[in-house]
Amino acid sequence: MLLLGIDQRDDEPTRSDTIILASLDFEHNHAYVLSVPRDLYVEVPGFLYWKINAAYAIGENPEHTASVGGGVGLMMTTLRYNFGLKEINQFGVIDFDGFVTSVDALGGIDINVPRRLADRRYPSGNGYMNVVFEKGPQHMDGETALRYARIRHSDSDFGRILRQQQVILAVQQKARNPALLVKAPALLNAIRENFRTDIGLGDQLRLARWGASLPRENIEFYTITGPIGSPEGSNQSVVVAEWDKINPLLTTVFGPEAGQP
Repeated sequence: MLLLGIDQRDDEPTRSDTIILASLDFEHNHAYVLSVPRDLYVEVPGFLYWKINAAYAIGENPEHTASVGGGVGLMMTTLRYNFGLKEINQFGVIDFDGFVTSVDALGGIDINVPRRLADRRYPSGNGYMNVVFEKGPQHMDGETALRYARIRHSDSDFGRILRQQQVILAVQQKARNPALLVKAPALLNAIRENFRTDIGLGDQLRLARWGASLPRENIEFYTITGPIGSPEGSNQSVVVAEWDKINPLLTTVFGPEAGQP
């Protein structure tokens, strides 16, 4: 399953800021979650080499949408091509408003901030704002959780990925509340305008209830990492794909046939 968190702005192409692949093992009641850094430098089939999050923006370009299946279609193609995946069965795409609404609908989430975090360049409108999180346990509403999941200038994009995984787990733990599971249809309805998926409503409900029922020890998180570099002839900063390290992660999450040959 492909999960995308997208950043939609009126004056810029839509970008996929969060890219997650999840392998769900219903038979053994286990979930594997792999985070892909948005700046991972890979080949986007038919469009040369780019940071992987560009695949969504290219696919959403009206010149290419029909031929590549939109942003989701080209992102799936790019992930299958580079990661050696035969197929990605389902997808879910949520924007910032949908994320805020979903966390608020849960009544907020509880996060233990591991250290003081400060970001003076957090995007706000056409400029920036200063965002600070003090160390320690905190209850966060949707907007606060979004800021926590997005800040990166206090450390790096890899630090942001770890915070995103922390938020995902906090949402899952909050959803374990039986009273909230009863409200699952209303919760899904609350984010419908800001969430797209190819999963039918009945299956969404079953998947949500299954995911909420998972014990913490049955959810494994992985992150693709790599050195920061610049492509030849370019001054842009990218995450260099080290396939000797990426392939073992892919086989752990998706099985022995995944990965580049």
